[in-house]
Amino acid sequence: TISQNGRAIFSQSAGDINIYNTKFRNLKSGNGAALLLFSTSAKIDKSEFINCSSSNNGGAILIDAYASFNYIQEMGVSLTVCNSNFVNCSAKFGGSIVQTGGRLLINESNFVNNFVSNKGGAIYTSLLTSAIVKNSTFKDNKANFTFGDYSPNGGAIYTLFNPVLINNSKFINNSNGAIYSNECDFNVTNCQFDNNIEAIHSYYPKSLSLTNNTLNNDILIENDTNMDYHLIISNKALEIKLVNNTINVENLPSRFDLRDWGWETSVKDQSITSGCWAFTAISALESNIRKATGLQYNASTRNMHRTMSAFSEYGNSVHPDGVNDTGTPIDYLVSWIGPIQYDIDPTDNYAKLIA
Repeated sequence: TISQNGRAIFSQSAGDINIYNTKFRNLKSGNGAALLLFSTSAKIDKSEFINCSSSNNGGAILIDAYASFNYIQEMGVSLTVCNSNFVNCSAKFGGSIVQTGGRLLINESNFVNNFVSNKGGAIYTSLLTSAIVKNSTFKDNKANFTFGDYSPNGGAIYTLFNPVLINNSKFINNSNGAIYSNECDFNVTNCQFDNNIEAIHSYYPKSLSLTNNTLNNDILIENDTNMDYHLIISNKALEIKLVNNTINVENLPSRFDLRDWGWETSVKDQSITSGCWAFTAISALESNIRKATGLQYNASTRNMHRTMSAFSEYGNSVHPDGVNDTGTPIDYLVSWIGPIQYDIDPTDNYAKLIA
């Protein structure tokens, strides 16, 4: 039994972790209070996760397959959970589990009374090569992020951009819908739904197969195409005129230093995170604001990086990190998404998803 105020297990690019007949209780952390795994596979059997809470991603477990920059290795990362219970776990995303990349298998397990302030009351997945849930029960899980009276945010499961197979499972009394999917190959068979408002809400499914499911009075939305995506307008660029330009140089200098002009901005620590493109773009923005107004602005690099990664509904699908597209920072800066101040969304080296 592991019971303490802190993360129990952390592993990065290590061998498989096997957990058997273990209880994780009353744990608190920023991400993955019981397990925080980077490019590491895990097998969990006959174990319990009770009262595990995280302030960001994955109340009990956060597994990030795309953490090592070895994308061949990442394809082999997997999480297998069997005969286990997740009770009273909470986070912003994925009350029990958040997984980005790799494979997920859940069998003969129970998810009861888990809670998120955003999406995925029990489980949140994105960009997996496969997600399989079978012979499991999801009851009284809550996803509290709403617009108005109701929003489909996956009271039990919230899944993006991955093949999903759910079989012979029960979804009972989960708030804001039982299952939410976006751009998934989606297969649900022999499942029971009761008192979830919506059983399934599927946006733009790549494929959809629903067979022999019991809905009771729950609503089924199979192909919702009303989600707003980015609007792209193409037009001839306007001529840019520089007014009161303070730099008048006939010959290129041997060096250029923002400090010589008083345009330097706050130092940011990239630490173990990727996303150098976000740090560069935000620094350029801050410097230009200071040049134009004389004011120092401290913007959130994390918000740009996480919002525009492939794990986000608004992100760049070319690469998990959001790179390989020079337009990505511009998309973020000129849209309604950003930028925002650092103190609203400070740096978190481990959180993959943001509100």
